[in-house]
Amino acid sequence: NQITFDLVKNGNVDLFSPLTELQELHLWENQIAELPEKIFQHNTELISLRLDSNQIADLPAELFKNNKKLEILNIAENKITFLDENLFCQLTKLQKLSLYGNQLKTLPERIFWFNTELVQLGLRQNQLVELPTNFLKNAAKLESLNISGNQIKTLNDSVFSSLVSLKTLNLANNKIRSLEKVQFGNLTNLEKVVISQNPINYLFWDDIFVGSLPVNLVM
Repeated sequence: NQITFDLVKNGNVDLFSPLTELQELHLWENQIAELPEKIFQHNTELISLRLDSNQIADLPAELFKNNKKLEILNIAENKITFLDENLFCQLTKLQKLSLYGNQLKTLPERIFWFNTELVQLGLRQNQLVELPTNFLKNAAKLESLNISGNQIKTLNDSVFSSLVSLKTLNLANNKIRSLEKVQFGNLTNLEKVVISQNPINYLFWDDIFVGSLPVNLVM
């Protein structure tokens, strides 16, 4: 089932309660400024949810508590500045998460620890100044990571070391000066790396890519 709403403003908590079999819900490009914590509590069959291009500034910690079948979640292009570390902890089947175009400055260390099925993660165009060392430690199935367009200056040496399935990594348009200490050795499936629009002065190829370049390196 699919329902697309043209306009929803601050919907009440029972708005979607009757739709217990709902699998896909589109709420993008509306004027939603806030979401009641229990607005999706009865939509336990939900697989895909689009909340992108609204005015949302805050996401309640238990907003997705009962949406354990969710595989696709898009909350891009909002005004979100903070994510509770437990926000996604029930979404163990989540495969695609879009958070780009928000105002995030930091990420909790545990924010994605329970999303072990995650394949695609978009964090571009936020205000991130750093990445927690172990925030992706359980994301072994992740294939695409986009953190371009942030304010990141340095990367911890092991921040990507668990991403053994990663194929595409986009680090463009940040403030990264060096990748010298970053460990790419475990990323044997890497096909494309984008590091353009950074103030990088030099690269130690052998140290970074262990003797072999990705299929496509964009500088």
